[in-house]
Amino acid sequence: RRVLFRSACEIWVSTQFPPVAQAVAAQRSGLAPEAVTVNVAFIGGGFGRRIEVDFIGQAAAIAKAVPGTPVKLIWSREDDTTHDFYRPASLHRVRGGLGKDGELLALEHQMVSQSVTARAFPAFVQNGLDPFMTEGAVNLTYAVPNLHSTVVIQDCGLRVGYWRSVSHPLNAFAFESFIDELADRKSTRLNSSHLVISYAVFCLK
Repeated sequence: RRVLFRSACEIWVSTQFPPVAQAVAAQRSGLAPEAVTVNVAFIGGGFGRRIEVDFIGQAAAIAKAVPGTPVKLIWSREDDTTHDFYRPASLHRVRGGLGKDGELLALEHQMVSQSVTARAFPAFVQNGLDPFMTEGAVNLTYAVPNLHSTVVIQDCGLRVGYWRSVSHPLNAFAFESFIDELADRKSTRLNSSHLVISYAVFCLK
């Protein structure tokens, strides 16, 4: 992250959120947003971490203290790990019901997890529901005729952030593990022919 501060602030940075990068640089430098120019460099791999702008605000504050001097900010690996935003931990409880021929008729899913959106974009959390937390849970690739999903937001005290695929890895792991357990149980015969992948069928149509 490179920053040059005089009566204006110019930033060269890899970011997934240029408007917020401009806003936080303006706030930390004491300038109007229109006095801040953000030059977006090739991001390489952002994976969600670079939707955060904490490092941009730090660089702008340093540049303000030494006006007219270009500032290059590089975090050490220790800095990056200590001040990171982590993927939320989650607890899942899944139950399923099978028909007489082994077809999957119903799934009940309960999840407790911390909400990234409640921290980053609290206005999007309505009535205790974070729409990003249910990715891969309410829109299963399996055609299950009866699905009930319950989500509880629980703050665990860690800084959490959007990482690649957001909530799909958490929810998909829980559901796919449960499907594997159903198929592996000796007392149950899961009829795989009934696990229609609805999204694939939709694409073929």
